[in-house]
Amino acid sequence: MTTESDQGGAAASDESERDRLKSAVTDDAVSNEELERRVEQNLHGFESNFRQRHPVVWWLTLLVPVAMLVGAIIAVWSLRGWFFATKLVGAATATFFLLGRFVILLGQEGKLDSQLNFLKPWELFLMVCYMDAAAVLLVAFHVGGLFRLPWLGKRALSLVEDARFVLDRLPWMRKAAFTGLTLFVAFPLAATGAVGGSILGTLLGLGRLRVFLATVIGCLLGNGALYFAADTLGRYIDTDHWFFKFGGITVILCVILLMEYRYRKGKQKYQEEHEHPPPSEPSGRAGSVDDG
Repeated sequence: MTTESDQGGAAASDESERDRLKSAVTDDAVSNEELERRVEQNLHGFESNFRQRHPVVWWLTLLVPVAMLVGAIIAVWSLRGWFFATKLVGAATATFFLLGRFVILLGQEGKLDSQLNFLKPWELFLMVCYMDAAAVLLVAFHVGGLFRLPWLGKRALSLVEDARFVLDRLPWMRKAAFTGLTLFVAFPLAATGAVGGSILGTLLGLGRLRVFLATVIGCLLGNGALYFAADTLGRYIDTDHWFFKFGGITVILCVILLMEYRYRKGKQKYQEEHEHPPPSEPSGRAGSVDDG
């Protein structure tokens, strides 16, 4: 049984490790591989301690996101019918694998019984917010478990270097950590989702609850901005026109690719300027979190 003093010691250890990570980000002597190892160790330790201290909450934050998504599909199927439900699932799939929150810009005000019409902007806004809420709830408290997955774990760890690049280019975020993380998540890039935000929040020295809140607010701001853009666009353009239906996705994909290209070019320049040395062999588990 975990005592109150044990919980206090674990919390102090977590905070101390976050401070060490925050300092390591700006230390050129610390390689990206070493920083990835420390981040992975920190988040593993947090999840282990969190499960021991709050087992009920741990299970709820693990199961509720899955139940949210399954429950939403069942509810929509029952209330709006299979046709609308299949369109919603298709839109969610496109959002997850390709378009991200940019899918909101493809909203149309046409009749939903038309096979060629997409969902309305406000429906896409609610769908993306719902998906973000489920993802944030899962990742904010279980990102340590993500690193155990064969392919996703490696992809998630690669975001450590992205977070380091962002902090190098935007040093003000270290002083305004909560605001900086919120704006980071709100910006629509591949590295700025729930996982990237969770890792950046760790490197900023924020606790998991503050990471969760900043990520939720950032998602709402980013989705809200795109909904406002879609609504404004709909006032001046006939979104039911065939050109918008078939050309809109092409334009959005080009915008996404351009943004990612500029981001990767900036990151490549950063990598050339900061060639970190290979990690030295650790003499012990210095800086590790208390797993007990």
